[in-house]
Amino acid sequence: LDQAATRQLVERRLGSIFPNRLVDVIHRRSAGTPLVAEELLEAMIETGALRPVGRRWELDSSDDVPVPAVADDLIGDRLRRLGDDAVELVAAVAVAGRPVTGELLADVLGRDRAAIPAELDELRRIGLVDRADDSTDRAWVVHHPIIGEVAVRLLGGRVAAVHAAYVHHLPDDAVDRRANHLVGAGREALTDDGVSDLVAAGESALERAAPDEACRLLGFALDAIDEHVVGDDRLYEVLRGLGIAWSRRAEYAVAAQHLERARQLARERGDLEREVDVLVEMQQASWGVGRHFEDFDAQVTELRPRLEEQQAWSTAHRLFRTHLTSRMRAGDEESLPRSMERLAEIGAHLGEDEEARLWTRYVHVLERLRGLEDGRALLEELEEILDDASDHPSLRRRALHERLDIVLLVGTRDEILQAAADERAWAEDHGDTLTWRVGLATWDVAMGDGDLDRTAEIEDLMRLVDIDRPLGYLAIAEVVTDLLVGRTRETPIDHALARPARDPVLEHALVHADQWRDPTDRTTAEAAVGWWGHRRMMAGMPFVGPLGAALGHLALGNRAGFDEVVGVMERFDGGAGRTTAWARVLQGEASTGAERADAYCEAARRFSDLGRPFDAAVCHVAAAESGGAVADDDLARAQQMFDAAPAPWMSARVAALIGSNAAGSASADGGSGRPVDDLGLTAREREVAEVVAEGLSNREVANRLFISVRTVTSHLDHIYTKLGIGSRRELADLVRERSGGDT
Repeated sequence: LDQAATRQLVERRLGSIFPNRLVDVIHRRSAGTPLVAEELLEAMIETGALRPVGRRWELDSSDDVPVPAVADDLIGDRLRRLGDDAVELVAAVAVAGRPVTGELLADVLGRDRAAIPAELDELRRIGLVDRADDSTDRAWVVHHPIIGEVAVRLLGGRVAAVHAAYVHHLPDDAVDRRANHLVGAGREALTDDGVSDLVAAGESALERAAPDEACRLLGFALDAIDEHVVGDDRLYEVLRGLGIAWSRRAEYAVAAQHLERARQLARERGDLEREVDVLVEMQQASWGVGRHFEDFDAQVTELRPRLEEQQAWSTAHRLFRTHLTSRMRAGDEESLPRSMERLAEIGAHLGEDEEARLWTRYVHVLERLRGLEDGRALLEELEEILDDASDHPSLRRRALHERLDIVLLVGTRDEILQAAADERAWAEDHGDTLTWRVGLATWDVAMGDGDLDRTAEIEDLMRLVDIDRPLGYLAIAEVVTDLLVGRTRETPIDHALARPARDPVLEHALVHADQWRDPTDRTTAEAAVGWWGHRRMMAGMPFVGPLGAALGHLALGNRAGFDEVVGVMERFDGGAGRTTAWARVLQGEASTGAERADAYCEAARRFSDLGRPFDAAVCHVAAAESGGAVADDDLARAQQMFDAAPAPWMSARVAALIGSNAAGSASADGGSGRPVDDLGLTAREREVAEVVAEGLSNREVANRLFISVRTVTSHLDHIYTKLGIGSRRELADLVRERSGGDT
């Protein structure tokens, strides 16, 4: 199996969301052998190394899972029959971890160099080892990873001695190889020079995007230092490296512990530059878990005079730009002006420093973004910053995040896909955790396409198990999908908003599914409006701010506030992007009759132009239900899309409209059906009236008929107007009278 086929095998077995590195582990240890891959997966589940947590799977360990019993029995018996010398030689080839020469094997095992080639040839003949390159017989590897694992297990306690021998015989410049063998040799064999090798190898692992390896190497060094096996001269580098490595694995709480310890150590030793360096890394880890920034703010205040006294302007700039961006992301309106001034003052001391200049440009982009100013111009500015920041990875990573957020607001489908692909490439190249924005962007594109099955392709988001808010967003995304496909609506909403302060993100979800919350919910409306005043845009789900605020104003009866938010959305994309399309949806929400239908028709046209046919189809249905002149072809396409999604709730709504059109009538609600009796109601209005007459609430009527609460309200307005009544009781009496009292 290749890597992709191994992933398919894992998906068939787990049928859920799992960490990407699980596929890497299974593929590496099985070498693509299907039986071994299946047995490894089962062994991981049986030992608890791989366990289900809700709808996802978590991988605790990758290398401690035993060899599958079926392979252990077959290969172990074969090796034992060959004798101890053969087992030792195969194990030594496996322990090398990479192609190894016969000369080095002889030195490590203390054997005759002249005899080793014949022994290796015999092992190759029976299928246990292979030449690494057919053009030479100088380098050897095991035939299959599992063969090596079984041989190492049979070698038992002698494995540590083989590792120690490799350390002794490898050249000094083979730092990465020496470090791996140091771990295998055990703490007792570690020296202070060995710790230096581990630190260098850990840093190398981070540079080549291998945080798991960095955690293994540096964690071994830390244990040896803490147990006084070696000295603590390299303790700071070990702690800092571990903090960065765990952060890249998205284990932010663990990362913060190591970084805090490194900061305290730097402080005790009076090393101001190192203290600032690790404090910046701590801020990133703390932001990851959504913690408050009081401690960070206090540290910045305390360090500022020390930095100015030492004229450490470059270090000060790094600290204050981190502080400023964190305050900006947190929506701290009061301190931002002074923070901007302070950063400019520090930057003046640096003259023409390129990094400082680029960060100043980036901060100004953030400031304009918070005000939702000219999204296309901001994108162009970010593109220029990205081009200039190739040598500044921290800045480039942040700029990529911001670009994806803006593209979600103003971009087309292709632009969103490209921005997400750039984020993926960055994460892969730098061994960094893939931002949860990519998961939500994937969901967003799938929603626009109407491919609801694909909305589950957000497993990378699930890797961030310690971050509450993104997981809340995931739950919100599931709410939207569940509403559209007709699944139960009970648990995800409350779970997603089970936080101390309810934010307006749910409103975004419900508008996406064309089922806005009951407008009498003033608590959520006030929270949404308050959020807009505090922080206009939410990373990863940027529509939350403006949509929530507009709906909040509408629920509170503040039309001026509503118009202000809609105006901001129209200006942000220059009237040609997604924010304007959503502005038309909002105007539809705020209108009735022909105005409502026209707004939704315009929104449908704009969504179509942006490559979002599902959003366009939803808008066509809403327009038709409001009396708009929606073409039969558009409704037919909508029904095909809803049936394929599948979105049965939407399918039922559009089917009712198509059925009314086929009947050839003209109604006030957009289904052009002829009145079914002398009450003068259309088929859909009669259906709503009969259910209301049973005593059901608007919400219960909506659930019964698979339509939105808003649509029920609209139908009732038309019914009351046609019948000249003003209450549900009067409607029930009329229905009972016309039905002979049976209803």
